[in-house]
Amino acid sequence: MHRIFDHCDTETLLFSIRRISKYICAVVETYDRFALSWTFTSKFDDDDIFHLIQAEQVVSLSFLANQDMSRFDINQFTRLRSLTLIGICTDELEKLFSTMTINSLTSMSIHLCHMSNDQTLIPSLSQFNNLSLSQFAFNEVNKGIRWMMSASFEKLKYLQINICSYNEYVILLYHLPNLRIFRINNYTMKELMFDHSTYDLNESTLMSNC
Repeated sequence: MHRIFDHCDTETLLFSIRRISKYICAVVETYDRFALSWTFTSKFDDDDIFHLIQAEQVVSLSFLANQDMSRFDINQFTRLRSLTLIGICTDELEKLFSTMTINSLTSMSIHLCHMSNDQTLIPSLSQFNNLSLSQFAFNEVNKGIRWMMSASFEKLKYLQINICSYNEYVILLYHLPNLRIFRINNYTMKELMFDHSTYDLNESTLMSNC
């Protein structure tokens, strides 16, 4: 039954399915793959949620910028595997990563609230060193990609970034040997071409605004 629950959102599980019967309620209480999403359309608050489930039952978190993330100790989600941050500012990102100690994350998606200086991101993103990500999406990479050369990214199989030149594309392929899907929103070939015949290209590269 837990496999069926994987296709249901948390609101449905906790406030509809859970109420069908005592047996179903007991099954829901043992489910340990909850995905929580705090968005404009969420009908519940954190008090409702954590009265019904434990933090260790949560494997996925999504936040919008309008949410006060200071209310949450992200380190209590000891089994967290996926984290999505939408509309977050670099200052908030810095605070989050400076205190984050969990190392169970395998998927992360970051959408900054505005364009910012890459130099301000490097200290924050250096906190990835204790992670082993297989999927990573970031809506801003425009100057410098050295921060993506850390060991945390070596196992990446899926990468999505906003801006990438041809030279950066080849460098990333070289440093990310396990990459299988590479999505680029804005791709430019105005730089000197590298001979990439010695590199193993990933299975799928999707580009837009070339």
